[in-house]
Parts: sequence; structure tokens; C-alpha cells
Amino acid sequence: AREALSQIGYCKVTSEKFPSKMTSKLARLLGYLTAEGSFVEGRNPNTIHFSNSKDDVLEDYARCWEACFGDLPFFDRSSLGKHRVIVTTRKDVANWLIAVGFPRGLSPTRRVPHCILEAPSKYIKHYLRAFIEGDGSLTCNRIEMVSSSYFLLKDVKSLLATLGLVSTLCPKQVDNSFTPVGGGNYWTLRTLDGVKPMKTIGVVSAVRRAKLESL
Repeated sequence: AREALSQIGYCKVTSEKFPSKMTSKLARLLGYLTAEGSFVEGRNPNTIHFSNSKDDVLEDYARCWEACFGDLPFFDRSSLGKHRVIVTTRKDVANWLIAVGFPRGLSPTRRVPHCILEAPSKYIKHYLRAFIEGDGSLTCNRIEMVSSSYFLLKDVKSLLATLGLVSTLCPKQVDNSFTPVGGGNYWTLRTLDGVKPMKTIGVVSAVRRAKLESL
């Protein structure tokens, strides 16, 4: 049964394990979900999707999920040319995520979970490390993050400031024919340097590590 489920990328979490305190893996899990997770109302409101094109990021996400909830998610490689991790949770798992500050909703409504805003800086680094893997690009001049949620990037700006990193937040210029899911505008958050912030925050993927070393 497990092998059959793995082929369609579907798994039901049966563990009753929940984190009782902030950890590096929980911080990264929330960072990944904030950047590239999908957790919305609909036919399956307790289903969480996470997608990324880098295998080592997907594997780290899976390890973080297992450490927090006790089950490994399954991979689905059939969607949009990217790997996708699809996890179907019980209602109480979904409610737990909501309680720590990761509510259901579309991208324009997303924010940094309140448990991260209140966390020590070592966990903020893990959160940002995962978030930037999903929603950030890196050059020698800056890290750039783009989102349809102004308040999400405002929260991230505050987290960067906690680490002593300066950033600017402004509207992103896009083609008028293109709008984010749910309508609205895109916003861009940029650091004033690329290398120093990434060395402070750290990286997950081999691709991002090689990029940082080349800079």
C-alpha cells in the first residue's frame, strides 16, 4: 500500500506527534511552506502541497516534516515539470499548523507565522534559509524576494533587521496583463548586499551553495 501511495504522491499522516517547542527543522518547515506551500479552503482543506525543483530542498522538507509529525511525505513528479511533495494531513494536524500561525489562504494573504516572529535569532535564520530557497534569488549585489503579499515581505524585512541586515521593500513592476493569484500587486524585498546576508543566514541546496561560492 505504501508503494502504491508513493506513485501518486499521496499520503495520510497517521502519527499523533506534534512539536512541543521551536526547533531548527520546524523553523525550516514553516519557511518552506510560507514560500512554496499551498494550504487553502476547498475540497481538501486539510491537504498541504509543497513544490520545488531542487531534490535536496525536497529531501530537506521531507526530513523536516518527518521530524515534526512523524511521517515521511511522498513525491509526485508529474506537475508543471517540478517535483511536488503532497501531504494529506488529518484535521488536527491542519489545526495545529493554523494555531502556530500558518493559516489557510491564498498567497496575497500570507504572513510570517507568529511563532517565528517571536523566535530566537538562530531559528529565524533557519526560517529565512528555507524561505529564500523558495522565494529568493541571489546575486553579488542583493538577495531579492518577490511576493503578492506586502505584509509577508514586511514581516521578512523585520526578521532581516533582527539579524542586522538592511533591506528595502517596494512595488514590483510587471506586465499589466499579469496579476497574482487572487488579484492585487507584486512586491519586491531586496537586501543591500548578496553575499553577507547569505553567509549570515545559510543555504540548503547545493545549487545555492555553489552560487554563493562563485560570488
